[in-house]
Amino acid sequence: MGIVPFFQKVRAFRTFFNPLKRLVVAGQTGYTRLMNRFALLACVALLGCPKNIPTTVAGSDDQQMDQYSSQLEEYRTKSDLSCSDSCDAKKKVCGISTNVCDLSGKATDRQDFQSKCVSAQEDCARFSETCASCSPK
Repeated sequence: MGIVPFFQKVRAFRTFFNPLKRLVVAGQTGYTRLMNRFALLACVALLGCPKNIPTTVAGSDDQQMDQYSSQLEEYRTKSDLSCSDSCDAKKKVCGISTNVCDLSGKATDRQDFQSKCVSAQEDCARFSETCASCSPK
């Protein structure tokens, strides 16, 4: 087996297993082939990107409040958190608390929303105290 037949086999192998080369129509110029590959790559990249879903998709105000309440309950039940974990939890709990109070600000006539806002603010204060107590002074 000589070197030339070996390289011909390698070229045939690479051409067969390269899906971009199989998509190219015979007779195209190098620029057209490059543009076809770029268009294919752009389509794949755009389809593979994660989508940012706004929080308003969650449904009604009641459903959003239930979601926030369950998240806060999950953080309330956590115990034995390290200092870094408690400070991370403080950031998340205070963010959820802000969301709860924003939602209750939209529905000022709902007393249950107002009480959940107060409870969420208390949770934020509790986690802030825990984080501050373990921070170096």
